[in-house]
Amino acid sequence: MTAQAPPVLLIALIYLGAPDLISSHAAETEETIARETPAGISDDAAQCVKVIDLCLDHLPSQQKVTLGKIASNQSVEVLFRLKNQQANAIHIHSLRTDCGCLQTVINEKTAMEQQTAQWSALLAPSTRAGKMARKLWVDFAPTQGRSLELTLEAEITAPITLHDSIVHASGDAEIVYVTGQLENDITITGCNALRETLSVLDMKNHGDSFRLETRPLIQFGRTTDLLRFQYKRSGKLEQVDLPIEIQNTQKARFIPSSLPITWKDGHCTVRTRMLLLPGTELNPNEINLTFDENHSSNRDFIIAEKRWRRTSEVLIEYEFQVIHTQSQSRSSSHPKHVAAFHSGQASNKAEPSQSLRVVATDKDQRNLATLWLMVSENFPENPAN
Repeated sequence: MTAQAPPVLLIALIYLGAPDLISSHAAETEETIARETPAGISDDAAQCVKVIDLCLDHLPSQQKVTLGKIASNQSVEVLFRLKNQQANAIHIHSLRTDCGCLQTVINEKTAMEQQTAQWSALLAPSTRAGKMARKLWVDFAPTQGRSLELTLEAEITAPITLHDSIVHASGDAEIVYVTGQLENDITITGCNALRETLSVLDMKNHGDSFRLETRPLIQFGRTTDLLRFQYKRSGKLEQVDLPIEIQNTQKARFIPSSLPITWKDGHCTVRTRMLLLPGTELNPNEINLTFDENHSSNRDFIIAEKRWRRTSEVLIEYEFQVIHTQSQSRSSSHPKHVAAFHSGQASNKAEPSQSLRVVATDKDQRNLATLWLMVSENFPENPAN
């Protein structure tokens, strides 16, 4: 079977030269050249052809070309024509691009007076929906000392769209729903986040709409990701990537968020740092550190001798003592040390463990951040009877 040729979009550039033109600025006008819409390109794209009237003394150094809307997984060929209306010949030396997805060919390298130089660019199919921009440089003969930078802009459209491309999370690993629309002949077969900033737990289709049940995996700040949808259309499997942004409403976090502690004589020293979201206005004097009393294991511990130092607009260093109120103050020649933990799991086969939850709150008693202290179950020791 012969592959279907990509649609061709015609871009015409007219290079004017006349003795009575003395302006050094290019006069630019827009005119519809294509009267029929090529297959795969919207009307907007068909009407984006530009006729550019250039002055005698120079070609423009930069030019923006708007291609309009292009369907995802659709290749498009763009044909450029440069008409020479001056006495001297124009010679195209080479073409350069900023992306391997743009292949170029010089069709007519030289244009004498009243002739046309031509080159074409083939834009490979894109699976990423949204705005697209690619650059193409036309280098003319070295003796002419001219080059032209073309910026090709387009909007890649997809048969699947999101109602809202921004996901708001609170940092507590709650369930967040992402909804969207899909064309009638589309069946979604799978979805995942390419950068793993959220986990897709479930998906439901309802006619021309869908709903994803997700759990954001970032606990602080904001980040971007791509939701990759696998879908079936007319029996053919395809995929498309939709940009999404995850915004966490939590204003602060401890780094790291969990610490091992070394205990001696009924207390230990904790040193940690708090990272603030840029633009967050928090007075360190108004930040309170306490143990979460909702956890029974925390009730025998208190925080004392808290000190802080602000090292930048977004970073606060803390040092404080954790005291076990039921322990004897006695020296130990063998202080215990617990290995570091990650996500509540031991990094090696150390002693059984429990966690103490330190909560940072603001002046209105709103939770800002959580710090986990990792200790062993039988530690600190209870006082002797």
